[in-house]
Amino acid sequence: MKKYLTRKKKIFSYVSVFFVCLILVIAAVTRCAFLIEGSYLEQIQRNLADVAGQNADALKDQVEIRYDLLKSIACRFELEPERRLENLYLFEPVSDSFHLKRIGYCDVDGTAHATSGDESNLRNREFFRKGMNGQAWISDILQDAMDENHEYVTVMSMPLYDQDKNVDGVVGITYRTVSLSDELSNGSFEGFGKTIVFNNRGEVNITSDPAFAKVSDNIFSRLWDCKKNTSLSRFEMTNQLLNTDGIDTFTARKICVDDIEYYYHVTPVLLMDDSVEWYVLSSVPADYLTQRFATSRHHLYNMVMYVLAFGIISVIFLNIIKRRQRRMTYNLAYCSSITGGPNTDRFKQIVSSNGDAGYIVYMNIENFPYTSLAIGRKRSEALVRAIWKILSFEEAADEFFAHHGNDAFYLYFDHYSKEKLEQRLLELQSLIREEAAAQQISWISARFGVCRFGEEEMIEGACRKSEVAVQGALETANGIDYFDEDRQKKQIESQELEDKFKDALLTGEFHIYFQPKYQTDSKLLCGAEALVRWIKEDGTIIRPDMFIPLLERNGDITVLDEYIMDKVCSYQAKWIKEKRNVVPVSVNISKATLYSSNVVERYMNIIQKYELPPYLIQLEVTETLATASDNISQLLNRFRRMGIRILMDDFGTGYTALSTLNLRCFDVLKMDKSLVDGMETEYGKQLLENVIEMTKNLGYEITVEGVETVEQYEILKGTGCDNIQGYLFAKPMPSENFAELQNEPEAKI
Repeated sequence: MKKYLTRKKKIFSYVSVFFVCLILVIAAVTRCAFLIEGSYLEQIQRNLADVAGQNADALKDQVEIRYDLLKSIACRFELEPERRLENLYLFEPVSDSFHLKRIGYCDVDGTAHATSGDESNLRNREFFRKGMNGQAWISDILQDAMDENHEYVTVMSMPLYDQDKNVDGVVGITYRTVSLSDELSNGSFEGFGKTIVFNNRGEVNITSDPAFAKVSDNIFSRLWDCKKNTSLSRFEMTNQLLNTDGIDTFTARKICVDDIEYYYHVTPVLLMDDSVEWYVLSSVPADYLTQRFATSRHHLYNMVMYVLAFGIISVIFLNIIKRRQRRMTYNLAYCSSITGGPNTDRFKQIVSSNGDAGYIVYMNIENFPYTSLAIGRKRSEALVRAIWKILSFEEAADEFFAHHGNDAFYLYFDHYSKEKLEQRLLELQSLIREEAAAQQISWISARFGVCRFGEEEMIEGACRKSEVAVQGALETANGIDYFDEDRQKKQIESQELEDKFKDALLTGEFHIYFQPKYQTDSKLLCGAEALVRWIKEDGTIIRPDMFIPLLERNGDITVLDEYIMDKVCSYQAKWIKEKRNVVPVSVNISKATLYSSNVVERYMNIIQKYELPPYLIQLEVTETLATASDNISQLLNRFRRMGIRILMDDFGTGYTALSTLNLRCFDVLKMDKSLVDGMETEYGKQLLENVIEMTKNLGYEITVEGVETVEQYEILKGTGCDNIQGYLFAKPMPSENFAELQNEPEAKI
């Protein structure tokens, strides 16, 4: 019984809370409906003001155009008063082009002459009397006295003066009243809007809808005839309509026409040099607001019902949603955002829980940083997903694969022999190469770092060891290598260098050295090659072969390339100001930089920043890089068109040396030191001479590097090579020493 009462009490509490909430919701909805209706009403009033203002501006523009025309006609008549009638007929084409009914003038006795050929006496017309009193005027609605149909017209007039500034006539233009109705905005409020123009006596001069008010009607009388307007006196109604009562123009106002209520707004407009004041009234039926608000109120009530229903359903399914969120959070923590498959954390969890001995393999996509620069992030991620699709499809029961970072995967093989493992990895490598070739990314391949994982091995350590092993896989023929301790030490050192690179760049630990080049015959200085040296604060020198491969692997080589380019340009600009014998300097450019976006524009911007002539900067590329793709040769030719000479470095060391010459994207070939060293034999000497002769005949300039002895120099003098670079003439030197060397351009050997 007690349990029953407790449950009943809870139900009563829930019902009470529900009804309280329901009452609050009803109150809120009622208040909201009231606010929405008020907002609609205010917006309609503002829209009415905008429409009335636009119509007033359009009306004034049309009247001013015709008034300007009238003044031009008057000026012509005043210049030649004796030829007024003759000149009048000259204005007949003007009358047609301005859609006027006629142009005319009245003599002092009121006799009117018109372009239509009609004559009449108009001395009783108000516009004639106003004109004779020296006043410009636009008439109210008139019935045309010169037309048997007596259609409604409007006359715009102004006085004519003689040489003594006395009025001796009136000139005027006549146009159909309906012509100005076209200027009123009739499409407002979905076609329900009504607009009229009336004078201060209430006489309607222009109307957009004759059913609302006809031309020549008196709007004051129309309003007074409506019984719903009797709450105001005629005087109060007139003042309210002309807005002379000082009430805020955006206050909602109603009028009644033919027992239909309208919201309205009136805007006065001054015409004819402010001598005439008309009023533009724009209105919309009150039922228009009621219909619009009824729809909104219906939507509001529906929305409230939906919210209540949603609230009840939300309470019912709250626990279900919470459980789903927990599952989603779990999945997000263990899934790759790129592939959608398991990530590194999931891999470590699964392999650790397995407990069996096996192999952990770190698979790295070779050249992926260059790939991202060359084909963009979207295509690179698509390639990663394609590789993952291959791995997940090929995954066997005793294997587990997961994505790690951008360009790597972890693979686990349970109870595999070494031979079976290598065979399996080579199968995966072949499939990945086929996929890369299908996507026209031929330089992509897979490398594998392998670490044995057993019961005593921690998963974190095994994964790190496999990452270390993959560095050695870059140098093996099949792309597979196994972990050893020495390589781990080297990798730690390499990682330290990578971590310190950016700080070293900021603190100026990278120094530019210059190795001079000399003309072979005259031994005069003709250029230099810029080389980079990493010299730490304690004086320790880090060899380029220790940090350049690391930077090429992680993509930071592009940062170093631009740093060297900027420093060399700054030195060149400085030496020009010092009036030294400035010679061209060649700068090495890497594969990653050439594959990066807008490389030509970036390098040219650096040259332009220092206001250097382009010929003072040269670019050196390796033979293997030049033949990597057609895009590279196109980029090199773009540099050449900008005035930058291109040097092929290490010519003669690759397998494609002769075919490279067909690319025609170089200006200078730099013979590799290995060819110079081979001159000790007669065969090597003959080989170098023939290579130089052949390339010279093809139009290339030849620089031989690595010249270290006088004997080598003497032999090269007879081969026809253009320039010499080597320790015989000068070793790489700091910028200060090279600056002084420019003052002594001839080599001393």
